[in-house]
Amino acid sequence: MSATPPATSDVPLEAETWVAVNKEVTTKTVLVIKNLTEGDKVQPRVKAVHGDGGIGTAVFPDSVLVRQPIDPPKIRLPRNLRETFIRKAGQSLNLSIPIQGNPQPSITWTKDEQPVDQTRVNTRNSPRDTILFIRKLERKDSGKYKLTAQTDTLVDEVAINIQVVGTPYNVPVYQEKDFNEAPKFTQPPVDKTATVGFTTKLFCSVRGNPKPRISWLKNQMLIDQNPKFRILTNEGICTLEIRKPSTFDGGVYTCRAVNALGEAVADCRLNVKSKLE
Repeated sequence: MSATPPATSDVPLEAETWVAVNKEVTTKTVLVIKNLTEGDKVQPRVKAVHGDGGIGTAVFPDSVLVRQPIDPPKIRLPRNLRETFIRKAGQSLNLSIPIQGNPQPSITWTKDEQPVDQTRVNTRNSPRDTILFIRKLERKDSGKYKLTAQTDTLVDEVAINIQVVGTPYNVPVYQEKDFNEAPKFTQPPVDKTATVGFTTKLFCSVRGNPKPRISWLKNQMLIDQNPKFRILTNEGICTLEIRKPSTFDGGVYTCRAVNALGEAVADCRLNVKSKLE
């Protein structure tokens, strides 16, 4: 098979040069011409060669325009828009509707068979969807909106009925209350007496927003990574568990609560007595 090269002007067929597409003779009756560019025009010619040397030639009557495959436009209307779509006056309207098609279809919006009012209606199109947006609805925005997607002579269209009800009203604006506060002990720890060898606990309650970080100290020394102590915090209740205390564990214990707004501390004294006392 041979073909004329891509045409760039209305040059007579006799002036064109035929270019072989397949370099070797083939028995196939179907051949793919590669490396063509969209917009090219080619006119294929087929030459058949018989074993006895006879030759037959056929030329396509018309040139062939090279184009991308066309996928018909298709509008995927969301289910909630297939019936009358009701919105209240004063609300916004934001319709996002998927659209398929290759090449990208041209998109048109109309309202009651007239172009949409660009001073009130914003539209935006992309290869995947179209968006219609009205910032603040009024009753006059009610009507039949028609969406049309077109590629050449291929057309798909849908109708969307919008009904705007009620009248806009002013919603009272309340100043937002600031609930942030520095830590504060609602129940400080109390002095306690424990017995040697019997696990005991110290309790206190604290509030604050943001949630305070809790730490415990013994005689002003931070309690940290000591297996004898276990620190628990749950819903503002702080617990220091002292496992099998000895007389050396007696002293002043301090609970410290810290957040971005401040710090609070509360002390208590723990006395540890021997079993014989």
